[in-house]
Amino acid sequence: MKTSRTTLVKGTTLLSATLGLSFGFVALPSVAVQAPVPAAVPAKNGPITPDVKKHALGDKVRTTVQQAGPETKVVQDSSLPKDAAGKPVATPAKGTVDPTLEAGATTDTVVDLPATGNLVGVTWPGTTTMAAKATVAVRAQTAKGWQEWQELAIDAVKEQTTGKVTKYGTEPIWVDGATRVQVRVAASAKDLLKTASLAAVTSRETAADAQLTPTAVAGAANAAYVPSVISRAGWGANESLRKGCVPSVRETSKVVVVHHTAGQNSYTKAQSASIIRGIYAYDTGGLGWCDVAYNMIVDKYGQKFEGRFGGLSRPVKGAHADAFNNYTFGISILGNYDTTRVPEAGMSALKQGIAMRLSQFYIAPYGNTTLYSEYNGTTSKYPKGSAYYAKNIAAHRESSNTACPGRYLYPRMDELRDGAASLAGWNGTTFASPIYKRYVANGGADTYGPVHVGETSVGVGMQKTVFLGGTRIYNSWAGAKVIGPGIDNAWWRLGGQEAYGVPTTDERAASGGGWFSSFSRGVDIAQTRYGQISAISGSLRGYWYSTGGPSSSYMGLPTAPGARTTGGWSQTFERGMMFARYDGRVLRSEGALLKTYLGSGGPAGQLGMPTSQPVATVSGATQFFDGGAVRWNRTTGVTSISTR
Repeated sequence: MKTSRTTLVKGTTLLSATLGLSFGFVALPSVAVQAPVPAAVPAKNGPITPDVKKHALGDKVRTTVQQAGPETKVVQDSSLPKDAAGKPVATPAKGTVDPTLEAGATTDTVVDLPATGNLVGVTWPGTTTMAAKATVAVRAQTAKGWQEWQELAIDAVKEQTTGKVTKYGTEPIWVDGATRVQVRVAASAKDLLKTASLAAVTSRETAADAQLTPTAVAGAANAAYVPSVISRAGWGANESLRKGCVPSVRETSKVVVVHHTAGQNSYTKAQSASIIRGIYAYDTGGLGWCDVAYNMIVDKYGQKFEGRFGGLSRPVKGAHADAFNNYTFGISILGNYDTTRVPEAGMSALKQGIAMRLSQFYIAPYGNTTLYSEYNGTTSKYPKGSAYYAKNIAAHRESSNTACPGRYLYPRMDELRDGAASLAGWNGTTFASPIYKRYVANGGADTYGPVHVGETSVGVGMQKTVFLGGTRIYNSWAGAKVIGPGIDNAWWRLGGQEAYGVPTTDERAASGGGWFSSFSRGVDIAQTRYGQISAISGSLRGYWYSTGGPSSSYMGLPTAPGARTTGGWSQTFERGMMFARYDGRVLRSEGALLKTYLGSGGPAGQLGMPTSQPVATVSGATQFFDGGAVRWNRTTGVTSISTR
């Protein structure tokens, strides 16, 4: 005959007088996730490194414009705007460059040198005399003869920490198979030729370039058109050219700036990717920048290419708008639209790219934004700290001394605004996006801060926008729901939509502190006031809600994930534990009873799983288990274990 054995445990804490209430989160059974069907592999390049050769100009023979060859005109595409007579026009907050320093006169100095490549640019040290003021024109000789002179925009390369100018350089231009190159400066600026170098880039076409497959951008659902873009991997960006540099990400995106790249317009559709690879190689290897200057590049055939590293839904800082790069998105079309009209396919691509940014960051297409000049830029019209009242869809020339995006594209800016507004889902006063409407209804930027990661499609039939304060708003069949970063990160870490479904409630405050949110597959995720994040589902969640759940349950919030244990599942809460038995019963334990039970081995020990809730007795409390009981004496504070 088996006798009862009693163990006394002294010094245990008093059980709650109420003895019973809700539990914390339940351990989750494993969720089987069906593997997705592989998509067709898009045509793309592997990493490609164009060849960049630098030619010092200081030792090259100088000559005159007349001696250099055919005296074609200088296409004054990228320096100060000119009037009908060709005279430089003064612009707000900045005077004109001294005309004697501008290329374009018959007295200019020319350097002629053999150089092969299909994209060229000129650089010189920041200490060079008149480096910031002189203008440079370039032309190339190909199998078809000499091209026209093109005056190039000049950019400063600065140290990130001090802002000190270390180098100046022109924008690159595509010259399509140069065998010789001529560099031209005004006679009064000829000293810069002593230290200048020509960078000649050979960027070859590949077999894949003619059949690159764009992939859908995770674009805003409110846009009538969600663009497909050829990714950096697709066009062959060799990420090692960045030398580990990662472009900075700003707080938000406020203005879209429209550019053209200049250069020749005779490129084929298959050449576009190689031109972009060449620009990337020049910007990193010639100018020494972190990456390609633009956030997105399109071509005259309607192709759209991802620009700067960091993603098209984030406010990645570019290097395209001189003193106004922090809050602008740069989109550029390949070609020189100071000399020819933009094809309709190119206009459509511009509209689509602009619409993507508008609908992601909720930028009103016809609005204006005040930007402040970040430094005294080389071409900027605005001194450091001065205000620029920018159109939300702006042309480069509106903030910089340049003709960009060209005399044929600039008059069509309103057409771009109208087309982008329509594609972005703008109805004249608001965007169609449910997320945007919820954002505005809740107080907009005053409540959540500006958009930090643009509205993107995530999962199946669901969109997400991240705001600077950390809040996320999701939209799905369940409506637009507000979620904080802690619960959001846990949701995706634990399986996201496939495992837990979509949010069905906003993140709400729990009665005892902390937050929680419910999901469509019968799961809650909770975060305690101490940062502990756990999910609860199944019978444990059902019992928890029956005792008040996050709103009023005595058990509080879960403090750890649920776990399978001997005889079922268990989960720890702020004020106890819950146990779900295989027979379907869910029982809690707390205080001194729980401490003693766990000290004896818990479900895996001699007592096994609970068979009752804690029961109040005359002397204290008792809880029964498969293998015995635990008793607590109110007077002595002692607990005892009885086994069967």
